[in-house]
Amino acid sequence: MKLVSLTNPNSRSAASTLSALRAAIPETPSIEHRVTKTLAELDAVVNQQQWSPEHTLVINGGDGSVQRILTLLYATCDTQQWPTIALLPAGHTNMSASDVNAHRTFKQCLNTLNSTRKGARAQSIKRQSLVTVQNPTHAQLGFFFGIGTIVNGVEFFNSQLREKAGRQESGAALAMLRTLWGILRKQPPFSEALNVKLSHVSDQNGPLPAPCRIADTEDFVPLRLCLISTLEKLFLQMKPYWGMTDAALHTTLVEARAPRFLTNLPRLMRGKPGPAMTCEQGYHSNNFAALTLNFSGVYTLDGELFDNIGPLAIKATPPIRFIRL
Repeated sequence: MKLVSLTNPNSRSAASTLSALRAAIPETPSIEHRVTKTLAELDAVVNQQQWSPEHTLVINGGDGSVQRILTLLYATCDTQQWPTIALLPAGHTNMSASDVNAHRTFKQCLNTLNSTRKGARAQSIKRQSLVTVQNPTHAQLGFFFGIGTIVNGVEFFNSQLREKAGRQESGAALAMLRTLWGILRKQPPFSEALNVKLSHVSDQNGPLPAPCRIADTEDFVPLRLCLISTLEKLFLQMKPYWGMTDAALHTTLVEARAPRFLTNLPRLMRGKPGPAMTCEQGYHSNNFAALTLNFSGVYTLDGELFDNIGPLAIKATPPIRFIRL
């Protein structure tokens, strides 16, 4: 088995975490630590490697690095040929690694990686689907997709807090508070709705329940919030889903018309809807195998921002093997 680690020097992992990784797991003929100084170099490393299930790929970075590397892997080889993946939480934001690794620290994750690198035990393997975002020209992979208010929070974090924030949780909390303040004061862009046309796709077991009123119609519906993820918990330990089906995409949508959004937000973030948080009132949550969203605007995938015009097909990948560090 060969272990390859990838470190993004633009994340916080460049200095302290890279030295800690090399000290804990020294390079040998079967262990290689790669530091990519540019995105082009990162792309080349991923694309040129002949990946197989016998490899272990360690991503030593944050959510943005994880998202880009997973997208490159998806374009490079079939998911059945993917390496087993380990996520070390070493970036500005580490929501994906935090959920996969049960919210353990970098040091704890590194210790576990060191103890399992000679062959991960069966109980240390977590099979986790990913979110695939397909537009007419290419596909992207990640753990979390969002449009609406969540995009305003990400933009505020990136512009005002990314370089200043210590722990990712504190920065995310400040971004959320600023977003909520903007909604309360009805300040653009925080208070603006996004017009979206949504349809769901049947899976092999038949059609899945669709949110009432807004799915499979010809209408564009103003949405305040749309969250789609394969993670169980997001940043700040939030679990804003309460769907009942077994499909992989946890999906929550809040229409602009939904009453008492700020009052209901604590319940929404815990996945504990109140009696008034119903489809009829504009609150929707369920699990899906695939969705199509048609809108013009910005979306976030694992904290990275992308412009979109037209329909996006969103589906879940087959389960991918991760080492639970």
